[in-house]
Amino acid sequence: MNRYMKIPDVTLYAGVKVDKETKLKFESEDGRIKQELSDLKFVQVEKRKAENFESETKTIIYLKEGMVVLFENENRGYVVPVDRYVRISEALEDLECIKDLDKEE
Repeated sequence: MNRYMKIPDVTLYAGVKVDKETKLKFESEDGRIKQELSDLKFVQVEKRKAENFESETKTIIYLKEGMVVLFENENRGYVVPVDRYVRISEALEDLECIKDLDKEE
């Protein structure tokens, strides 16, 4: 029997590992999303408007040093991922540990 694993996702994202000094600002071109990160506090205000409603949502996420914030795109701005993201060198290190397990049994 062989060992199998899910194919690793090799999509690369732009991002920042945060610390107390990290400061970021973003506003979408249409002004619908405004984001700011400072003092390990990520604040997002999102406005939505349709024919029969308007809403404004404010989200505050309290970050810890070493967490990663990714830049998704110009429409969505920054996101705080739920999953753990690492640099390429760290991912390769993790995979190096298991390469010897790929032997037929």
